[in-house]
Parts: sequence; C-alpha cells; structure tokens
Amino acid sequence: SPTPTGRRTVVDMEINPTWIDPDSGTSIPSGPDCPIGYRWIGIGGNYGIHGTNVPSAIGTYASHGCVRMNEADVEDLYAHIVKGIPVDILYERVVVQQEADHTVVYYIYPDGYGKEPLDVSKVKAKLAPFGVASCVSDDDIKQAIEASDGNPRYVAKVYDIYLGGKKLDARAFGKDGHIYLPVMPLARAAGIKADWSSNWNQIRTPYGSAKAVLKNRSLLIDAADAPALLHLTGSLDENYNYQMK
Repeated sequence: SPTPTGRRTVVDMEINPTWIDPDSGTSIPSGPDCPIGYRWIGIGGNYGIHGTNVPSAIGTYASHGCVRMNEADVEDLYAHIVKGIPVDILYERVVVQQEADHTVVYYIYPDGYGKEPLDVSKVKAKLAPFGVASCVSDDDIKQAIEASDGNPRYVAKVYDIYLGGKKLDARAFGKDGHIYLPVMPLARAAGIKADWSSNWNQIRTPYGSAKAVLKNRSLLIDAADAPALLHLTGSLDENYNYQMK
C-alpha cells in the first residue's frame, strides 16, 4: 500500500512496540520476530515510521504504507524527536543532495505507483538550483532514468567564487581532479576583455589564450589556465569557497 503523501504529525512514540496485523488482527510482541523492530513513530491512522526485522526489504513495496528504516537509524531518529513535530511525505523520484565536501549527488528512484514520469529536462530542473545542470550529459541522465535504481550518481563539486573578497554570481566546479572556472563572469569582474573563438574552442584575452569548453551556455576553463589568461590565481579555503585574487 502506498504511503499517503502530504503533511502529517507525530502522534505517538513507542519503544519495543507490539505489531498488530491490520488485515488479520494478529499481534506479534517486540522481539526478533516483530516486523516493526524496536521503535515505532506513529504519524496517524495505522501509519508509522519504524524499524524492521527484514532490512533487505527496505526500499521494496512490502509494507502497508509505513516507512521502514534500518534499526540503528530509526533508534537515532527516535532519540532526536518529540511528539507533535510535522512530517512531510513526498512522492519524489529525483533527490539531489550536496555533501559536506560540496559534491552534488543525485538519486533516481523507481516509479512504483506510476505517479511521476521523468525525462531529461525534469531531472536537469532538479539539478539546476545546485548549479550543476551543465555538468552531466543528457545520455548519462537517460541511463539514470532507465535504471531508476536509487543508486548515488556523483556530478561535481560546486564552489562559490570570491574575487578580491567579493562573491560572484557564478560558481566553480570540481571534477576528475580539476577545478573549472566560468571565464566570462570572471573576466567581467576583473575588467578584462575576453573573446571566444568557437572555431578553435579558445578564449583570448590581452594576456594570452586558453582552451575553453562550452557547457550549458557557460564557458569553462581549467583553473590552471587562469594565471596566464586572466592574471588571477585561486585556491579553496577551509569552507570550500574558491578565493581568487
């Protein structure tokens, strides 16, 4: 049974709960045979967030609409919440996260109830607020949609850029051991004239030229080329900001 979407509230919490089968009324006390594990977080009706004695079933369509978690995770969650807090249940196949080191990762989950058909544009719209829509190819997204396996797909690291202490609107990207910079916003901020040659895939400035890649209407250069091309140097600070001067 699908979990009802929308806002609910934690209405009851129980340690070592007894499970009652909603179909037959059979009860199973707390213990290794109890399907809801050792923590129950009720969110109204017969629905709850709980553990499970069959961890391999997590992520499959096997419950009566409850939300199952690994036991260690639900016990940790239980210790950090109280009755009355809101619970928002979303049907969301595409989940995008930014990790502690600023790596953006996305997951695509199966459409078990046929509620959210996906295409490349919809996935890119989810990636856009994180600034990495241009860093993943259409083919890669198509493959991810076809798989819909919920596995993490790492896109790139994203860094805010500061020039002379002032934050720019554009962002830098880290991928495959390189940092890539949006050259045109940097050139404008530094007051440097820059020209793009599509025939040679090069950016030219009064200081020199360098290869550039056009990604989603943004021209990117390798940060290693910035000193010769723009007379600017940069590095990451402890907060994962890319500081340039």
